[in-house]
Amino acid sequence: MTSFYDFVKSFCITAISGGLAMAVSPEGKIKKYIKYIVSLCVICALLAPFLSFAQKAPTLLDNFGVEIEDASASVSDKAQTSVALEAKKNIEKELSKLVGANFGYKEEDMYIVVAIDGKDPSAVRITDVTLFLSDISRKDEVDEYISELFLNTANIHIMKKGAGT
Repeated sequence: MTSFYDFVKSFCITAISGGLAMAVSPEGKIKKYIKYIVSLCVICALLAPFLSFAQKAPTLLDNFGVEIEDASASVSDKAQTSVALEAKKNIEKELSKLVGANFGYKEEDMYIVVAIDGKDPSAVRITDVTLFLSDISRKDEVDEYISELFLNTANIHIMKKGAGT
């Protein structure tokens, strides 16, 4: 707000000084030049805030841009985390359906936990798959099937499902 008061003060001083210079100037050619000079001073006084802003604009806009980038980065991080967690849940659910359909397990007979590596949001990858099965008689077949599903890139762990699991 002080900048606005400074602008009004400098503009008023320029206008009053210009008016006084016009009033005391003699008639003739010189009055035309004084009028020209006073007009230039008034225009400069009007343009001063814009020129001041133009000088400060790059730093102001850079600071504003950094704040926007920080905010968008945190929103982006939250969104990526949310997407990765939702993908993990979906993978676990679909893997449970596949294992159940191919090997005859019911949903309550198994529990699946998938571990993902989400460090690179453009390439989230499954690192570990842990299956808790009530009947592990077909453990090797299930292990081979899941390994093929994930192209042998994930660590597969199959364990006996306990009473408390």
